[in-house]
Amino acid sequence: MPLEIRGISKNDRLDAANKILEIVELQGWGNKFAHELSGGMQQRVGLARALAADPEFLLMDEPFSALDPLIRRQLQAEFIKLSKQMKKTTVFITHDLDEAVRVGHRIAIMRDGKVIQIGTPEEIVVSPADEYVADFVKGISRLKVVQAKTIMQSIENYESANGKLDENSKSVGENELLSKLIELSKSSEGTLVVKDNNQNNVGVTKLGGIHFNNRTEAQAENLRKMFLAMASDIRVVLVKLADRLHNMRTISYLGKDKQTRIAKETREIYAPLANRLGIGHFKWELEDLAFKLLDPDPYREIQEQIASKRSEREERLNNTVQLLKDRLTSAGLQSTGLTSTVIWIFTSECKRIST
Repeated sequence: MPLEIRGISKNDRLDAANKILEIVELQGWGNKFAHELSGGMQQRVGLARALAADPEFLLMDEPFSALDPLIRRQLQAEFIKLSKQMKKTTVFITHDLDEAVRVGHRIAIMRDGKVIQIGTPEEIVVSPADEYVADFVKGISRLKVVQAKTIMQSIENYESANGKLDENSKSVGENELLSKLIELSKSSEGTLVVKDNNQNNVGVTKLGGIHFNNRTEAQAENLRKMFLAMASDIRVVLVKLADRLHNMRTISYLGKDKQTRIAKETREIYAPLANRLGIGHFKWELEDLAFKLLDPDPYREIQEQIASKRSEREERLNNTVQLLKDRLTSAGLQSTGLTSTVIWIFTSECKRIST
C-alpha cells in the first residue's frame, strides 16, 4: 500500500522518496512535472513509485515497450543493477525474448493461457520443451546464454587426460557466458579454469590451444573460429570472403594440388556462405572459378556454347527482359537483373537430363 495510507509520517515519506530518487538517478528532479521529463526519466519515475512502498515483489507489465531501442537498453541495464541492489523478486512480463533473456533469472513461456516451459534462459534456449518453444527461441544466440559451468569438464577428468593443471591458467567465473569464454580464448592458448562463487576451482574448459592430427582438422578449426567471430562482427567474414575471391582470381600461380584443394573449399564452404549472406555476385564468381578448376572440360564446353550463341541469346533475352520490365513498371513494381553463370547453366542442364 502507499506510504501515506499506511500511516507513515510526511517527513519519513519525503526521506523515502528522496532515497529512491537517488537510487534511480533522478536526484534533483523531485519537484519537476511529468512533461518536463524525458521518456526514459518518466519510466524511472514509475519504477521509483513502486520501490518507494518497499513491496516484497514487483509486477512489471512490459515497462520498456514504448521506448526507443537505445533508451530501452539503458533502462534494462539500470533495472538489472537495481535488482541486484534492492534484492526484489520481480515478475517481468514481456513479448521480447531478448529482453527476457537479458533481465530474467528464470523464464516462463506461455501459450494460449497455459505455461509451456519454465527454466533458466539457458535451459529454455538449449533444451526447448516443444516445437513452439524451439521456434520462439531460435533467434537467440547461445553465446548469450550458455555458461561456463555447462560446458566445463571436471578437473579430475582433465588431469587424467592431459596431466597436471597449469597453475598459471586463466580463470573465469562459473556463470561467465560463452561469448566471454570465446573472447578470452583468443588471447589464451591454454585452458580456462572455472571458479565458483567462493573462488574454488570447480572445472576446466578449453576453447583454444587445440592440437590437430591433420590439415583437415586444422582447417575445420579455422572455419569454426571464423564463424564464432561472425557472431560479434560480420566484417570478419566479409573480409575473409573478399580474400578468398582474390585468391581464386590469382590461383593459377599455385601448384595443381593446392589449386584443387582451395577450389573444393571455395565450392563447398565459401560460395554457400556468400549466398547465405545475400552476396550474390561473390557467390556466382566463386562458384564459376571453382567449377573452372574442378571440372575444366564441362566448363570449357559451356563457355564455347555460350560464345557461339551469344548474339542470338542476348537478342531474345533483351526482348523478354524489356517485356517483363514494362509489365512490372505498369504494376508499380521495381525490376532487378538476373545473371546466369556457367555453373548455374551446368547444374540446370544436369537436372534437366536427370529428369
